[in-house]
Amino acid sequence: MKAVTFQGVGDVKVEDVADPSIVDPTDVVVRITTSAVCGSDLHQYHGRGGGLVERGAVMGHEFMGIVEELGSAVKAVRAGDRVVVPFSISCGGCEWCRRRLPTQCTTTGRAVFGGRFGKVFPGGQAERIRVPFADYLCERVPPTMTDDDALFLGDILSTAYCCAENGGIRPGDVVAVFGAGPVGLLAMQSAQLFGPARVFAVDRVDYRLALAAELGAEPVNVDTSDPAEQLRALTDGRGPDVVLECVGHETPFTQAIQAVRAGGAVSSVGVYVETTMGFPAREAFFKDLSLKMGICNARNYITPLLPLVERKKLQPARIITHTMPLKDTPHGYAIFDRKEDRAYSVAGASFGYATLWTALATFPLMAAVQLTCARIGLVTGRGLVGCVRRHYPRSFLYVACLLLLVANVFNIAADLAGMADVVTMLTGLPAMVFVPVVGAAIVAMTIWASYATVVAYLKWLTVVLFAYIVAGFLAKPDWGAALRETIVPQISLDREFVATLVGILGTTISPYLFFWQASLEVEEERARGRGSIAARRGATPDELRDARLDVTTGMLLSNAVMYFIMLTTASTLHRAGQRQIESSRQAAEALRPLAGDAAYLLFALGIIGTGLLAIPVLAGSASYAIAELFGWRAGLDFKLRQARRFYAVLAAAVAAGMALDALGINAIRLLFLAAVLNGVMAPPLLVLVMLVANNRAIMGPRVNGPWLNVLGWLTTAMMTAAVAVLVATSLGG
Repeated sequence: MKAVTFQGVGDVKVEDVADPSIVDPTDVVVRITTSAVCGSDLHQYHGRGGGLVERGAVMGHEFMGIVEELGSAVKAVRAGDRVVVPFSISCGGCEWCRRRLPTQCTTTGRAVFGGRFGKVFPGGQAERIRVPFADYLCERVPPTMTDDDALFLGDILSTAYCCAENGGIRPGDVVAVFGAGPVGLLAMQSAQLFGPARVFAVDRVDYRLALAAELGAEPVNVDTSDPAEQLRALTDGRGPDVVLECVGHETPFTQAIQAVRAGGAVSSVGVYVETTMGFPAREAFFKDLSLKMGICNARNYITPLLPLVERKKLQPARIITHTMPLKDTPHGYAIFDRKEDRAYSVAGASFGYATLWTALATFPLMAAVQLTCARIGLVTGRGLVGCVRRHYPRSFLYVACLLLLVANVFNIAADLAGMADVVTMLTGLPAMVFVPVVGAAIVAMTIWASYATVVAYLKWLTVVLFAYIVAGFLAKPDWGAALRETIVPQISLDREFVATLVGILGTTISPYLFFWQASLEVEEERARGRGSIAARRGATPDELRDARLDVTTGMLLSNAVMYFIMLTTASTLHRAGQRQIESSRQAAEALRPLAGDAAYLLFALGIIGTGLLAIPVLAGSASYAIAELFGWRAGLDFKLRQARRFYAVLAAAVAAGMALDALGINAIRLLFLAAVLNGVMAPPLLVLVMLVANNRAIMGPRVNGPWLNVLGWLTTAMMTAAVAVLVATSLGG
């Protein structure tokens, strides 16, 4: 039969396994009609908790189906019955089962379907399954109830109701639910049955908070400010009477204790895979709190909850977002897993090692494009826009330069905010102080320092990028898995994966670098005393060879840094289940408990250095493009009075980035949007770059050679295809 099997961290696949059969007389074999991917499955998927499942094991513990085969001792169910089964396997007769603690069953050793606790039983993400102790475990489902309604009785609905019940909610209470995932959303439904006055949903994922609001909860976004402070502000300084913790992590557990009122109750059902964690015992003690936590004994809840689902008092099917056949389950894991530093950190945190191959694949393409742009600047003595406007229609350039300016402003805002976040984290200096001071300092240096000084500054700052590489080693990656994903590309047509891929391409093969590279060559020529176009026109073989070495070395370092950023975040944040990276500070802080202080500090240093390196380049490339478009004097070696409009654009770009930060717009989302915008903008610009590079009226005998043409047009085709797929998947929903 077909089943979903665990192959390693972040890797499940559907393969043929042996059919189940009757082993003990109390067994039944169930043909599975519906199963789910649960949050606990993701712990196994990430390899958390010391290895909760063995390689090759059948996954899944939340399932239902139809009884097909019966053991000789089975009396309570019959062939053809639809049944739902609890996630934990228990005998119903030992001391702990009689005490109504079946999860502690000594007969099975606290076994769980698809897990390694006690005796090992294959899971329910398969075509069929063996269910032991069938008379005790199987609950018959009435024919009027759909699978979607009945399925979650076996785990997350029972767990959610258990959490609400353990909280001791009374009519008129204020309840806060930490975590708006599947269990949290069902805990909100369950809490409503006890008659609370208000229910708050605490999370950071927008679509989950929106669904929570549909279910009658009041959203509280943890990224806005401290959730405990928000909840106190919303309850006249008092705090909720009951907090239901449905995440299973030290941070929300601590926040729950901080948020709940004095004498209140905290009920926790999140699965903790760590053996120990920090606990604010002093605060809990002096607040006279009641704390209750533990694994849900789902078998105790299935029977009483079933009629509540029948009468629509509980509607578990409302949380279902995707359904798919068994063969697509690996894709289902990926969807559930990705709930967006820099585009590379987003990619590493969201997709793990699956995007590492892009660093290798984009290197020759990026190098070819940048070398082509360098050759254009060297041979013509003009920047890229200056060449295009003299030989091709200008209408496209107006749109391209405007989009370039917008994307660069987004990038500048994100870099300033990212640096400010990290500086605040390390020193306590407020962002409102750091951003204007650094922004003004960068503008002043770029305007009043000489070109040679600016270039020296940029070159020395590249040393800081090695911090990312060292951080990658300190993150202790799974080198075997990383190497496999580096060499063997993984490509998905999932919309989020495609958007991330376009973002990666837009960050590496980026339009602002096209303009900067060509203009930089012109600046170098001007620095050698070649002030006129005529003096700069043409390039010797030695100059072209030096440019090739310079560009290749630079692109190699760039892609190495890109690789190690993704490797670091994949080895830490992704492995620990942290997918939504909303700030550079969050990325750096999340690394600390996972990879240690050294990796945390190096990653933070890399963020600061990258920002200081990138902002002059981003502002400068936009200034060059717009000045060349309108025929203004442009160049970093000119004094302010000689190139006022050029420097005005540069200063305005930085100021606009500072303004976006002042408005509080999320930096990481801005940066990811800019990367995707660059990816969309790149194909038509690449066409122009390749046309210019092969136009003998512009380049003379120095037109592109065959290899640069192959790689250049391949890059253009690949970027075009990626954008087309992004549009198609977006329109397709």
